Amino acid sequence: MKTSRHNVRGMASGRRSLLWLLAAVGLPAAVAIPGRADAPDVGEELRELRRQIQALRQEVRILQRQREIDQEQAVEKAGQQPKVSVGAPNLSFRSPDSKYDLKIRGWVQADSRWFLNAVNTTNGAATPRGDTFLIRRARLVVEGTFLEDFTYFFQPEFGGANATLLDASVNYALRPEFQIKVGRFKSPLGLEFLQSPLQSMGMEWSSVTGLLPLRDNGVTLHGDLLDARLSYEVGLFNGGPDGANAGATDIDGTKDVVARVFAQPFREGNAAWLQGLGFGMAGSWGRHEGVAARPGALLSGGSQSIYQVRTDNAVTATAEPDGAQWRWVPQIYHYQGPLGILAEYVVNSSEYRGGFGHRADQHVRLENTAWHLDVGYVLTGEDATYRGVRPRHDFSLSGGGWGAVQLFARYSELHLDPKAFPTIANPAYSVSDATEYSAGVNWYLNPNVRVNLHYALTRFNAGDFNGKDRPSEHAVLTRVQISF
Repeated sequence: MKTSRHNVRGMASGRRSLLWLLAAVGLPAAVAIPGRADAPDVGEELRELRRQIQALRQEVRILQRQREIDQEQAVEKAGQQPKVSVGAPNLSFRSPDSKYDLKIRGWVQADSRWFLNAVNTTNGAATPRGDTFLIRRARLVVEGTFLEDFTYFFQPEFGGANATLLDASVNYALRPEFQIKVGRFKSPLGLEFLQSPLQSMGMEWSSVTGLLPLRDNGVTLHGDLLDARLSYEVGLFNGGPDGANAGATDIDGTKDVVARVFAQPFREGNAAWLQGLGFGMAGSWGRHEGVAARPGALLSGGSQSIYQVRTDNAVTATAEPDGAQWRWVPQIYHYQGPLGILAEYVVNSSEYRGGFGHRADQHVRLENTAWHLDVGYVLTGEDATYRGVRPRHDFSLSGGGWGAVQLFARYSELHLDPKAFPTIANPAYSVSDATEYSAGVNWYLNPNVRVNLHYALTRFNAGDFNGKDRPSEHAVLTRVQISF
């Protein structure tokens, strides 16, 4: 109890001290301000300050909300603007809802060809060497999507003397398993030709592609099944000539049926060495009639003409397709790490009429065959794929990268039906057989620049004056390829 009383007395003493302190502080102010009635009301001032603070707070809240609204509108406006992307791998535009997009890209192949010997092609006379620089390909690609399920692809060629439209197609993907493509595009036959020249190991097509149509006008039903382990394509086309692109219209009015199936059964399997294995079969059937269906010239490893159907001025010496034509193309590739292998075989059976020593209504059926084996190995260790090689480190003198280096080799054979000579083809100009041996180096400086140096040796049977064999062709080919 003593402690409590002591505390009470202490608190009372503290209050008295506080009152004396307030009196001491307030007394001078009271003395200094005469007329206490005129002094401002402290309570009113406090209330006014509170009102001002409340007003400021309200203004701050309004400004904050206005800023939020501005930001929301900016985001909404940005979402309504098309998206533009400039850089690798292309120039692209995309709508805000991603239902429409457009991509623009291009590529150029600047080549040179150097022949180490003169090639006899005309009645035993040695022709001048065809050493030359050339723009092998110069293409601009426009592709994209509209309404999500539709894609388009346009590709003109500027590498020749005249600009031409190579591809113009639209594809509707109802489902991955069910798609429809219409327009002008690659005929779905050759495995080598279906690969882009940007990505192929070889610089020029093999003799297999010379016995197949290139691009054609038509419609296909295609799709991927079993998680893309199996793909199929069935189409109806105007019918293009061998080794050439089809014309703008179908001159003879007949159509070709083309079909292809391709399997990659181990692409998602546990056996890594089988994941890159793919194999399939393609074929076509149709009727070809007239000069417009005449096949293009077959070419050597150095892209020199080695076989042509007769086009003599005399009517009796002119040969042209007239009847059913069918083709079979078994094909396979295998990619495992830096190793890539691609091979295919073709049987081309065609019916012709006329020709040298034949009546105009006299027919003959020819069966020509070809096959090739391409092998590539990436010395720098990158993976080889059907879609090409992508260097792990870009070439740079300052950074120390060397890009990717790939060795390439090809063996190819072409066999023409003996019944073609001398009626359908002139043995003084056209060979009966050709064997190509090619080897080279592909240097991928970066994903956009590639340099090639290849050597092609082609040996021939027949194809020269008096039934002699045309001299072997030795060609050195170079290329600088730029894609953008």
